Amino acid sequence: MLANGSLENLRQKYQGWRKVITFCFFILFFSETGKSETISWSAAELTEEERKSLIQIPDQPLGKGFHIEPWMFNILGWLKIPKEKRPTLDQYQPLLDFIANLKKIRANYVNLWPPRNIESPRGKGTYEADVLWPSQYDRWSMEENILQELAGVFKKNGIIFFTMDRCVYPKELEEFPLTPTRNQPAPYISRYSREFLEGFVREQAASEVDGVGCGYDEQCWTALRYPKSADRVTREAFEKRYQVPFPEEPGDTESFRKWIVFAYEEFADYIAGAAREAKKANPRIKTFTQLTVLDTAWNTRQDWGVADDIIGHTALVDYYHASAYEDNTNLNHWKTAANVKRAKAANFPREVITTHNCPWASDPMKHPGYYLECTPVYIYGPVLSAVMHGASIVSFWRYNFIFHGGYNRYVEKAFSILDTLATWGIREAKIPKQILVLRSRSSEDWWQVRQRYHPQGNPADQTRGFVYEKWLHEFLLSHGYPYQMRYLDHPEDWQDINEFQVVAIPFAYSVSQKALAAIRQAAEGGKKILVLGGLGETDEYGTAYPEPLLKKLVASREIFYFGEDLTVIGHYPEVQAKMAKLVDKLLGDKKTCYFQPDRDDVEFACLEKNAQEKFLCFINWMDCAVSVQAGLKLPQGKFRLVQTDIEGAKRALLGRQKEIEAKKLARFKIGLRPWEVKILYIFPAR
Repeated sequence: MLANGSLENLRQKYQGWRKVITFCFFILFFSETGKSETISWSAAELTEEERKSLIQIPDQPLGKGFHIEPWMFNILGWLKIPKEKRPTLDQYQPLLDFIANLKKIRANYVNLWPPRNIESPRGKGTYEADVLWPSQYDRWSMEENILQELAGVFKKNGIIFFTMDRCVYPKELEEFPLTPTRNQPAPYISRYSREFLEGFVREQAASEVDGVGCGYDEQCWTALRYPKSADRVTREAFEKRYQVPFPEEPGDTESFRKWIVFAYEEFADYIAGAAREAKKANPRIKTFTQLTVLDTAWNTRQDWGVADDIIGHTALVDYYHASAYEDNTNLNHWKTAANVKRAKAANFPREVITTHNCPWASDPMKHPGYYLECTPVYIYGPVLSAVMHGASIVSFWRYNFIFHGGYNRYVEKAFSILDTLATWGIREAKIPKQILVLRSRSSEDWWQVRQRYHPQGNPADQTRGFVYEKWLHEFLLSHGYPYQMRYLDHPEDWQDINEFQVVAIPFAYSVSQKALAAIRQAAEGGKKILVLGGLGETDEYGTAYPEPLLKKLVASREIFYFGEDLTVIGHYPEVQAKMAKLVDKLLGDKKTCYFQPDRDDVEFACLEKNAQEKFLCFINWMDCAVSVQAGLKLPQGKFRLVQTDIEGAKRALLGRQKEIEAKKLARFKIGLRPWEVKILYIFPAR
């Protein structure tokens, strides 16, 4: 049962009136919906023999777990035991109990945040306490390498063990170990900060953890917009790199725009230095970021000095962070999918790790609002959405919060689904190459600079580029179009452009000559190019061309232009329908997925191993039952279906058929209970 029957009691109290309406709607819908047959499920779960037959490759588990802190396994209690009586950590019962609970919830990953004994503070700072190893960089540290011992215990128990920090308390630069660079000045970000991060990361990597954060939680750098404060070293480095005078003031000038890129590059180099040092200390270690998540709300990139794509292409970390915090102020539940795609694009072709919310309210009776709004689907839904859009590790912030209101049972069910999907080979499945979205960082930035600083600019229109990018995510996700994302700013990342059917550029205000050549070549080869809201008015540094680069291509109908002002008309149904009609026309008979939510809030996603093996995910974000239509274009032949949800894996039938002709899977109906998730695995009948 949930604590105090919280979720069920509250839902009955506030929303019980919807049951009758929902039931009537459900019956009416099924009586009037087309000729599509409905997926049904056999009553029995899969037998062990059936389960084994589905395992086509060795089980490749997905990473799934939590941010944790040392107090959760009572590290202070262990430290208080006299050394001569203290058991080794692999014999310390609170730690063993903690690991047992992780396994019960089916977790296989933890991120120790922070790697400090924060129950024994040294100063006034929130995390001003000893790090769990002898540090030559942090002001406070242990005499013994407890972190290394912990790493051994987690590894012995099959738990992936990452570490990261947030608030740091460095020694003076002169106290750091002498390195070839320690006494050399550095541009933009001080040598002090660079030396500390590299040394701090290197120490954790040498302690044999599995992964280490390069940078700190939600880190940013705020010096970017104030160039006049830059020191001589920074000024000289900038002028040498870009061959333009240093900008003393912000403005819509070539030098200031290049200063912005310079600042992005220096922050990326700062992160890259830590990643390189981690690999030197431990070549097997995984590196990751946990940088600022503020860029997900609007284009705050310039305010915080963090450009994801430049970091991804400079630092080359193994995992880029994608925030999947529940947030109804922006993209709502679509935020998870959109941010995974953004992070994948930034870190292409490497991996993505996500951070998810748990309830923070401890008493659902005193704080009912959160539990009415954050229904169970907001626990398992984002986790599954993240994996369906490309995440390799999913992580909740944080372990102790999942027990509020009994949400731990939904976390366990979500992790159980991921275990099942891993045995079915979802790790080798990819998003179909139907649509390629090319996000343009430079377009978003230089439009914003123009509106902020140009005499004819409109400060209220700064975020146009971000709004267009966000609009396209919402449109494609809500209509069930599979798509991948890359950065227009990095043509080397989309050399496979000819493998996609449609290429969409959400805001093409700034286009390089190199990108233009690739776009033109793709258009000449028959690819359908769809451009929204910009025609290449400037180059990649915001300098205006005599004539927009894409103007002639649009005029000659070599590329398609969607000219509606999306900042004005938003998501009106007529606009959505117009765009859907255009995208379907461009895809033509190459469209392999069909989805019709009938305006219900149902998320649909598709992954494919090959032309014959597909995963389809359906998430009902509503508190009422719905039915949606979906379909796949499959090669001729017969197929079988299995399905997994929070109740386990089951056989799936179409009508009464166990083996189904491909043409019947071109359209089918699927019913979803309130907040229900279903994932279908479709494969050839054997």
